[in-house]
Amino acid sequence: MTIEVYKVATRIVAYYQVAGSPHEMLASDEVIRVPFNQTATVRIEGQDEHGNVVPLSGIAWHEELAETYTLSPTPPPDPQKRILTPILIGSDPLPINADGDPSPGTAPLFVSLMVSVLDRTATHLGFSYDIENP
Repeated sequence: MTIEVYKVATRIVAYYQVAGSPHEMLASDEVIRVPFNQTATVRIEGQDEHGNVVPLSGIAWHEELAETYTLSPTPPPDPQKRILTPILIGSDPLPINADGDPSPGTAPLFVSLMVSVLDRTATHLGFSYDIENP
């Protein structure tokens, strides 16, 4: 008798990387903040209760009701990644469904991210000063 053990994902975790940035960021509080004039790559992964990565299948990205962004596949196509392109300033949800059980069974997972398209995002702080001679 052979027993196969599969890790099952208990949650979907989302990351995003704004075009031109070398850093991928966790969508903390399930919010993705993207400047209006830049695209971002959104990536999801399944994790078990210990934070181990578990494969996802049957991934469905839902953007049907979004008015502030569009999604498109990444080159090369990866079901766990999408390119997000802002089209309006504002916020819209991004619901995602997936199966977190790599066995023939199913473990339906759902997450609803909030996409916030920002008017401007500061990238650094600037300051100036004057020196006066007495």
